[in-house]
Amino acid sequence: MTDIDTDKLRALDEVATSGPWETDHEADEITRSHDYFVGAEVGGKWRTLMDTVNSDHKLIEDDRDGEGGMAWDVIGMANAELVAHLRNLVPAILAMAEENKRLREALEPFAECCDQIADTEDDGEWAKFRLLVRNYRTARRALGKEPEA
Repeated sequence: MTDIDTDKLRALDEVATSGPWETDHEADEITRSHDYFVGAEVGGKWRTLMDTVNSDHKLIEDDRDGEGGMAWDVIGMANAELVAHLRNLVPAILAMAEENKRLREALEPFAECCDQIADTEDDGEWAKFRLLVRNYRTARRALGKEPEA
């Protein structure tokens, strides 16, 4: 598991425009195409924080014909939605990362004890415990706390 730099994320969260962030689009009636925006309400007024107007990485879907229709940037729309969604998840991401860190730290003394017992005991009564410890070590590896054996 990759650790999240909660200090950096918290610092960015404190400086960035507070959420919730939302997406919107604007249709150009002449070109019949859409541009996408990420914005938020700031001081009671909608503010555009970023947009896809000048993006040079686009995937245009086009259903325009002689009678109407529109064109839109599929990648721009997805990027705008992703940025807004992730911004709104920052408080939950911070809480989960910090809880994960607390749990891992709380389990560390137990892990050290299990390692010592499992590596030194060899009678039959310890077989079930050693199996439990092996399963625990597998879980630790999955969390990125112990290298592969």
